[in-house]
Amino acid sequence: MKKEADNQAFTLVELLVVIAIIALLIALFMPNMTGMLQGARTFQCASNLKHIGEAVANHRAVGAGEFAVGGWPSIVLPLLDGQGGILICPDVDPNEEVIAANYTPLETMGQMVFGNGNVSPLAEHPWVAKLSGTQHAAARADGKLSGAESANYWSPPAYVPDANPHIFWLCYEDLHGGDADFKDTMLKITQVGGVSEITFWRGGGTGVSSSLEDCESGIVRSLGTWGGGNDLAEQTDIDPYPFATGGETTYGMNINVVRLDGGTNKILVVDFDEVVVDTDAGAWEDDPSTGLPTFARHGGKMNALRMDGSVKLESPDDIDPATPTVGDRGWR
Repeated sequence: MKKEADNQAFTLVELLVVIAIIALLIALFMPNMTGMLQGARTFQCASNLKHIGEAVANHRAVGAGEFAVGGWPSIVLPLLDGQGGILICPDVDPNEEVIAANYTPLETMGQMVFGNGNVSPLAEHPWVAKLSGTQHAAARADGKLSGAESANYWSPPAYVPDANPHIFWLCYEDLHGGDADFKDTMLKITQVGGVSEITFWRGGGTGVSSSLEDCESGIVRSLGTWGGGNDLAEQTDIDPYPFATGGETTYGMNINVVRLDGGTNKILVVDFDEVVVDTDAGAWEDDPSTGLPTFARHGGKMNALRMDGSVKLESPDDIDPATPTVGDRGWR
């Protein structure tokens, strides 16, 4: 008796049923996946704002003086370890114009090149000591950063910003494993208005020449060989070198921040389309296609950071400073 072989192939009807089931599952779960991704971006944005709030609080805590609100990105960036990504909302529309601001990590723009072939970044590094003005003065008072023998084999402290984080020092050891005096070339960096200006200093005699290389323009500023004494001295024969450290942000800061007390419920920073929220500029303008401001990036809402460090997802109408009660209660 002949035994028929089993037919293991799918019929066309069965294949179409399987495809229909898969399509149905995708249709059911895709909105949930989209919502989860949206929620993750909103959460990351809130985390960014919290970091910004902590940087502002730290700036105030060290008594750095009046807060120049128009240049706030360049003020907080050194206190964020140069992480410019924190100033960008992850939910920004690719077609939305980001705001020009005053920051770009300096280490991406140039480097120091020594006559012995060693290369070091414009940043903290095993052979580069990054010091605040206060740390630099303390090291000098302790006899370090000089040509004296007692200054050799020094272990620099980790960088801690002081009352003026826009002025700091980069102190270089040219031998990368030599006498570790970190005085062979010293750069004093002053960051103001989107420009990082570098002046050149030496802490004692050294037979090694060095150069500052601008990696973008290709310009090389030769510092020559320094034969001075053991005292800290500026190389006044070499003009300061400026790096244009401009960048971008997608957040706006309350123009009234300098008059607000910490720990209150007043608004500090929000999703916005300008670097400063002018609370007297009138109602926020809606996008005709959506009926919402372009900066309402999170499902028609926007994140708002308060002076007490809290972040809340808000409706634009609920925090529009043009509404008198809202402006007085939340912004001024």
